[in-house]
Amino acid sequence: MRAADLPRINEFEVKPEGACRADICIPLSKDLRPGDWFNLTGFARKLHQAYVADSGAWSFGEIPLMRGDFYKTALLLPASTLALDLTAGTEIVPTAIPGPSY
Repeated sequence: MRAADLPRINEFEVKPEGACRADICIPLSKDLRPGDWFNLTGFARKLHQAYVADSGAWSFGEIPLMRGDFYKTALLLPASTLALDLTAGTEIVPTAIPGPSY
């Protein structure tokens, strides 16, 4: 694909320091950017991004590196504060678990 089309496809932009998106820049080897072209499947392999190709159609999955914001902002409750009643035939009901008594 043309390197100029990269922002339209995955929001990365080719700059002298590499392929950049937001505050992340991935250094590019010459095999990923031969001239005005961009090796998108090679870039996907470098980022461990899943992709499939069939009959000239390509589909690329989520870029694992870009999930970082989710993990930084996700809320995780301590296991001791919440339990779910998963008894067969009942609806799921959050239940408070008493903390340890000292």
